[in-house]
Amino acid sequence: MFKRKSKRNESKIPGSNIVLFKKAVQRLPFDLNESQIQALIKVIEYINLETTEHVVVKRNMSPGLYVVVSGKVEAVNSNGGIALRLIKKGDFFGEVSTFFGSNCPVTIRGQEGAEFLFIKSQNILNVLTEKPKIGLFEWFIKRKYVDTAKVFQEHAVSKEVAYQSLQETPMFHNWSSDCLHFLVEQTLPEIILLFPAGSYIWRQGDHAREIFILVHGTAKILTSDKKELVTVSASNTSFCMGEEQFFNQLRRNFDIRAESPCLVLILNKDHLDHLFYSDIQCAEERELYDLLSHQWKSVMVRKDKTVYSKYAGQLDLEVISIRLWQAFLQRGLQIPFRTGFFHTLFLSVSAMEIDVGKEMLAANELYDVVVMLLKGCGEIYSENQSLGTIEAVGLYLPNEEVVGGTWIKATQTSLVIKIPASVVKSAQEEYPDVVVL
Repeated sequence: MFKRKSKRNESKIPGSNIVLFKKAVQRLPFDLNESQIQALIKVIEYINLETTEHVVVKRNMSPGLYVVVSGKVEAVNSNGGIALRLIKKGDFFGEVSTFFGSNCPVTIRGQEGAEFLFIKSQNILNVLTEKPKIGLFEWFIKRKYVDTAKVFQEHAVSKEVAYQSLQETPMFHNWSSDCLHFLVEQTLPEIILLFPAGSYIWRQGDHAREIFILVHGTAKILTSDKKELVTVSASNTSFCMGEEQFFNQLRRNFDIRAESPCLVLILNKDHLDHLFYSDIQCAEERELYDLLSHQWKSVMVRKDKTVYSKYAGQLDLEVISIRLWQAFLQRGLQIPFRTGFFHTLFLSVSAMEIDVGKEMLAANELYDVVVMLLKGCGEIYSENQSLGTIEAVGLYLPNEEVVGGTWIKATQTSLVIKIPASVVKSAQEEYPDVVVL
């Protein structure tokens, strides 16, 4: 049973939990004003689990809305208790019953010590008297829920989630809805696969016969000796993986391991061939596909084979995209992660290993390239005076304040990638909410 503490008002709930709650309820299907949020805060209860147990049960009504404060909380399929999703701090559940009057589509399992902010359904409905902005089906799609309770027609939710995931994937930008829907149909009957936490989505050395689209969940990219390169996540936006090896018919350069339950859409060449040789009008899509294939082959031609072999997965799209985004954030550029933006940059990336004492950035490149240092260290000079250092993972951005004649010398053997500034500016035009130059 729950260890349920007494109802608390705003003054007694820690400020950090109030902030957590406000952020959570702003993601509900309502346009909440501040007075409504304050009214909800006044009826919050605090719950702490004494033992691991089912907080709500599949096909039963939830008594209210729960916001996770701490602890391990999972959405599970009641048949065998398979974990479908990790519900993280700040996320919520119970809203399907509270706002849509529907039974819970999954069982929620909380481990001993898990903590929640809880509001009874009636207390919420006393404050939120209007109907949700979207219907239940659209809400399932938005939240990327697994419809194990078969609330809707078989595969209906999975098909729509898969379709929207393809729309978000740079490889399929500008493809028609008919073509994307056809591709989704090719993946039946499973459409979206569940990889349990701890399982491998692929292993280093596997033949790259498929493209993997992470629809929801968190995975780690690992080297052969299990060192972490980056963490990739998908919640609001899907993340495409394996495109580079797929188009160049290579073996995988790294392992990808699911850290939480991961929902993954997998497409192979047969799915695409069935589309291109079907009765669907897809001449433009075939042209876009062939162009992208040519671009990926050009990327491989440009790569220094010795450097690429030495650093393996560290120079692949998935790793560079995440590290470049993190480097922008470290520079104080609070930009959203747009897969299409980084996809565009990567197709023009050049990578090189710089020996000690050699130029990492020449004076004549000052205003023309973005440089990211993946490994090593460099010293920045203007004329013969040192202006400071750049360390991994560091970023050089061209700007008008840079003194002419500035250059960067490697003080350690360094791994560097360079991106033409013109490509960055062009990508910014396509993604105007991402501004780095």
